[in-house]
Amino acid sequence: RGQQVKTGNVLMAEMDGAALTKTFYRYTPSDDGQVDYFDETGQSAKKFLIRKPVPTGIMRSGFGARNHPLLGYTKMHTGVDFGVPFGTPIRSAGAGVVEIAGRHGAYGVTVEIKHSNKFETLYAHMSKLADGIRTGKKVNQGQIIGYVGATGRATGPHLHYEVRVGGRPMNPMKVKATGGKQLAGKDLQKYKHYKTRVLAMMQNAPSATQVAQAGQ
Repeated sequence: RGQQVKTGNVLMAEMDGAALTKTFYRYTPSDDGQVDYFDETGQSAKKFLIRKPVPTGIMRSGFGARNHPLLGYTKMHTGVDFGVPFGTPIRSAGAGVVEIAGRHGAYGVTVEIKHSNKFETLYAHMSKLADGIRTGKKVNQGQIIGYVGATGRATGPHLHYEVRVGGRPMNPMKVKATGGKQLAGKDLQKYKHYKTRVLAMMQNAPSATQVAQAGQ
């Protein structure tokens, strides 16, 4: 009595819906060492990029040509601006490697992250970087990389967020980057063997009825 009881890692989960049934297995790929959940084919359950690095942010300025609030003339806005309170945590839209971390011209305190498939994301006007964020650092999807501010050319606290594909700015709200990691090669073979072991564990585990009877 008084002992804390915890669940362990969920090794397998099944989603059974009216239109779709999916099974996912917990697995750690050897290439990046990031724990994730993958379906029967080795496709990650995660989206490649999350849509909003600040979940509570309200979009104040969209992608495209606009009248710049400080410069006073029409200029291409290469990202989107999210209005959020000063100090709000900013999360990495996807896993990748930090290419820029610090002051970056009119962007102010900035983090730029290189992802796979020629994708890059940029987060500007931060008040400060998160602890440990520096050039060359590997980050996970959803990891806090900095905090909202108004450094650089900004009228108030907000996050300026950009997505680039092959160096070309794309509308973050429309870019199609929904597909997550796909296991391949030796990692896919290892994953298939791992799935077999998890299924065997389930088959050998006692049922709820057996557990109930054993407790009588």
